Amino acid sequence: MSSPFLDPGIADGEKSIYSVRVGRNPSTSQLTSVIEHDNDAYVAYLESGSKDSFGIKVEQRFLRDNGRIATDSYRAESRFKDRVVSREEGFFTDTEHIPFGGELAPYPKGVMPLLGGLTLLRGMDFTRGAKMKLDFWMMFSITWPIEAKVEKRTTVDVEAGQFDTWQVNIRPSFNHINGLLDKVVAGFLPPFTAHFDTGASHRMIRFSFPTGPLPSHPKCVLELSA
Repeated sequence: MSSPFLDPGIADGEKSIYSVRVGRNPSTSQLTSVIEHDNDAYVAYLESGSKDSFGIKVEQRFLRDNGRIATDSYRAESRFKDRVVSREEGFFTDTEHIPFGGELAPYPKGVMPLLGGLTLLRGMDFTRGAKMKLDFWMMFSITWPIEAKVEKRTTVDVEAGQFDTWQVNIRPSFNHINGLLDKVVAGFLPPFTAHFDTGASHRMIRFSFPTGPLPSHPKCVLELSA
């Protein structure tokens, strides 16, 4: 298996609960993550919301081989009360799709669904200044290149306690379109910032990202609470 992500050695049954906050408002919901072992794979179950309003459930499978991990599949369903709002699935191993350009091709080696970052990014090379290029899977056959950079080691305080972390900056790349455009966008797009525990399995402790493309849009923040 060829993958840019190292296997972080996540324990079977690991459970993490994150509070979710938008802007200066208090936390309005929780995101629960449970990771289980299934032969040579991690299966990550994510759930957020409540049964009587809006909720989302996600199941992701990550293959493990020779010290590496890679996205195998992604399934998600969102509901409003008792009605399905959306369903989406992606299968990335030994398949081909139709990317921009119109010719069948395999998915990129570093393909990552949005919520897959809670698991996959734990497999980065956590060395100050280390960079990684990967492809964010948006839907169907649409992927977009993103860049992640380990910026520094820092201490963060969250509800679950105080943690020594690696701070990682994540941003979409536009170099494949135009180098000048990439620099312009980088100048005004608010950063996506993640903090990972410096401990062996590098659990995500905090993640903040903009809810829109402008600096005036509030940030959404996930913080480990249990």
